[in-house]
Amino acid sequence: LLTRFIAVLIYLVALLLCVIPIFPVMIYMAFVLQAIMLENKHYGKAIGRSFSIVNKNFWQIVLIGLVIGIMYMIVSRIITLPISGISAFKTIKSIIQNGGEIDPSAMGNMYTNMYGETGILAAVISAITVILAIVYTIILNIAMTIKFINIRNLREGTDLLKEIETEKNIGQRTIIE
Repeated sequence: LLTRFIAVLIYLVALLLCVIPIFPVMIYMAFVLQAIMLENKHYGKAIGRSFSIVNKNFWQIVLIGLVIGIMYMIVSRIITLPISGISAFKTIKSIIQNGGEIDPSAMGNMYTNMYGETGILAAVISAITVILAIVYTIILNIAMTIKFINIRNLREGTDLLKEIETEKNIGQRTIIE
């Protein structure tokens, strides 16, 4: 937890210095959580491990983030656009009924139509957006973890199957003892 706090502080310092440096910092710190969870590294060691893993794979990590981010945006727009379109359609319909003149209250009607007295559409859009954000975060973390293991295996020759077997053997010895 403290390591993540330190990482967030580094993000904020980079953001204060300039907005542009935040993006490379975010990429280089993409594997901090994986270093903590998979290798039990903390503080500077987790951050250093993330930097070393990303070092020669910077553009691959950028591509993973972009592809998953673009997929998230497309899916969220496809799902929420029809719901938002209902209120826009009602507003356009009222403009047409007024003979094509734009009534300033039409924009207010758009929000009234969208949120209504009960706010059902707003609640539905918010719920869908939250669910999609959760799914996006899970997918991004899974993809980054797989990439972390892949890079680690390619660089260091660690074999995931050997690690699994070692864990099984340790677990069996503990049960037998």
